[in-house]
Amino acid sequence: MEETALRQCSGVQMGVKEEDSTLTKIMPPIEQEINDEINMKVKKYLRGEGASLEGLRDKKLKGQLAIREELYGKSAKAAAKAEKWLMPSEGGYLEAEGIEKTWRIKQEAIAREVDILSSKNQYDIVLPDLGPYTLDFTSSGRYMALGGHKGHLAIIDMKNMGLIKEFQVWETVRDMAFLHNELFFAIAQKKYLYIYNWQGTELHCLKEHGAVLKLQFVKNHFLLASINKFGQLHYQDVTIGEMVGNYRTRLGCCDVMQVNPFNSVVALGHSNGTVTM
Repeated sequence: MEETALRQCSGVQMGVKEEDSTLTKIMPPIEQEINDEINMKVKKYLRGEGASLEGLRDKKLKGQLAIREELYGKSAKAAAKAEKWLMPSEGGYLEAEGIEKTWRIKQEAIAREVDILSSKNQYDIVLPDLGPYTLDFTSSGRYMALGGHKGHLAIIDMKNMGLIKEFQVWETVRDMAFLHNELFFAIAQKKYLYIYNWQGTELHCLKEHGAVLKLQFVKNHFLLASINKFGQLHYQDVTIGEMVGNYRTRLGCCDVMQVNPFNSVVALGHSNGTVTM
């Protein structure tokens, strides 16, 4: 009787109850909800229905298949946990109500509604003298490069808003773009295209591009794409330094250029209203 009482007490202390000779864990509601969600995700990663091993007579084969099925289940559960805890969540968005326009909502109103950590990411940089400015960010979003039309260039660490480098090229700057990382960036200046390092040292002068108006770096292919005032589209491989593409659009001046980050397609907007890809 004393042993039975001790076993029952220990079962309560360990968070375990005994029902029909089966030990079942008593989980808090939140953990139970998370566990149920993971079990739902496991079904997505399973490789179909499990193999039926009852009819097998070969004990060795039956044991091997049982071990393999167990490994399949563990890998599916690990993938479900990775999806739950490691995969990025859905990005936020701004939704207007009724006839309200999103472009009328000011940054101050957004900052009052978001959490404290997100509100700290709001910043205001006032540069009234050497603009207008063009901006570019690294793929991680940590570093920002800005170039003023009157030759002012700067690189900023957006994590602590620290100025890494600032210098003046004493020439018109039309556009700029980071290359594969924050150590190198390209500048479309008055006559030619230049490449600088993060210390402001000029590394290359790319005269083949001409008077460039817009720049984009195709990061998946390590290609520097540019369009000049004559409507010529150039692709230069930055790994070997060779010009791999030169196309005449024959649609006049072009001062709009963007790269689709998913398929690396370059879209151009021409002065006659034509959009080409």
